[in-house]
Amino acid sequence: MAVVALFQFGAVRFADKIDTIGGAYLVFMGTGFNRFFDLGFLMTHARMEGPLRKDSVQPLLSEVWPVSLLLVTVVAPSTNWDLAGMLTYPFFHEAGDRLLYVGGAVTLVFVLDRVSRGVHCTPLPGVLGQTSLALYLFHPLLITGLLQLGMRSVMHVWISAAIFALAVVSGVEFLRWSSQGGVSKVPRDFDNLSPLASEANCRSSISESDDDSATDGDATGA
Repeated sequence: MAVVALFQFGAVRFADKIDTIGGAYLVFMGTGFNRFFDLGFLMTHARMEGPLRKDSVQPLLSEVWPVSLLLVTVVAPSTNWDLAGMLTYPFFHEAGDRLLYVGGAVTLVFVLDRVSRGVHCTPLPGVLGQTSLALYLFHPLLITGLLQLGMRSVMHVWISAAIFALAVVSGVEFLRWSSQGGVSKVPRDFDNLSPLASEANCRSSISESDDDSATDGDATGA
């Protein structure tokens, strides 16, 4: 999937030049985002395979992680400014430049995924997760509205948009919680979904089985 995302998003020439939000730009962005969503789904699904939801993906490049430094150096974006058509997401004229740019994004996704598998992380509160999703989907609308109100400071616009999204999501979550009689149906312990917790649960189950077997053996001998 990573190779598919790299070539569909980077090698395909959607247009000779993209400098406005039109059909070519929407197809370009839709293709790239769709492939990255697919890649994220496969990475997440691999962590919860089987009844014990055990991580089934073994490390590959991280076994020789110094080699990844060379890869990161190759796909790192240039420090020279290049608008490349659009400010929101560049569309470089040469396919090689697009492949390197998208390759950097794919590499970063894999680095973050591998690091997250070995480092314990406290689950993000649900309301903050929904707020980030709301900002991701509706930030153009929020920013446009704030600009129409006269805001010009980037920091003020960013903070105001985040506070507004958090307020809306909190209100929706409160109404949902109230409609359910004050009982939340979301489990509080999300650590069981992590690879480390799955492995710990598996070891705990094995230990309990061994203890039960030993107990049964002692009872039979008695």
